[in-house]
Amino acid sequence: MGLSRNEKPLLSNETIQSGPIFSDFLAKNNITSDRRFSFSLDYFGDYFVDFGAPQAKTISNVNEIKYIPMYEDFYWSAAGLGVAFGDLASENTYGFKQDLYTIFDTGSSAIMLSSDYFTQIV
Repeated sequence: MGLSRNEKPLLSNETIQSGPIFSDFLAKNNITSDRRFSFSLDYFGDYFVDFGAPQAKTISNVNEIKYIPMYEDFYWSAAGLGVAFGDLASENTYGFKQDLYTIFDTGSSAIMLSSDYFTQIV
């Protein structure tokens, strides 16, 4: 859907030419209120992508919205500090020794983990 960004890749000198960015197109043509988008995944495998400002009616507790600071990068990437599966109980959470370059991708069919942590987590 063109959810990449118009930025130079952070970890490469490669120049990537992107097509029209979908969220930019929607905002520029006043179809949405702004360029933001958010996505939701739940325990039952339901998911959706919201374009524009988050829709409060789809969120059980609006005060629990989390904004993740992103790198200036072609990909939606950030410093990964850890991972949790299920809930945040200590037996389900794993902190990394150092920040890991992490890409968020709504189209991935799998979660990929650093080989440094794969055996410990799995």
